[in-house]
Amino acid sequence: MRVACVHIAGLAVQAALIENPRLNDRPLVIGGSRFDDGSVIDASVDATACGVVVGMSLRKAHSLCPDAMFLPRNDVMCDELFHSVLGVLDRFSPVVDVEEGLDEGFFHLAPGIWVQQGDLEDIVFV
Repeated sequence: MRVACVHIAGLAVQAALIENPRLNDRPLVIGGSRFDDGSVIDASVDATACGVVVGMSLRKAHSLCPDAMFLPRNDVMCDELFHSVLGVLDRFSPVVDVEEGLDEGFFHLAPGIWVQQGDLEDIVFV
């Protein structure tokens, strides 16, 4: 059996942008307030261009990117987005599995299946 892994990079940032599209023109750091003791869970392209990386302290991220908007992770929206992607995979594979707490899904690659879906941004023959 061939198995593929789908990792959805930037899921928390995308959830924040869906919730508030006006944030699209700002660097975003997901993880909490810039004054919290927590760490960066996700960061937009603009924030990473300033040197912000996942796992960095929020305070360090603020020092590198003071113009960024700091937000908590919206777990409900992230789960909805993730499960919508899994719904697309369900249409192409008889077996789809999820590791809870990760933004990754695993699915069985049946021989000869064409995957052509705008949601996947690619056409792939497996």
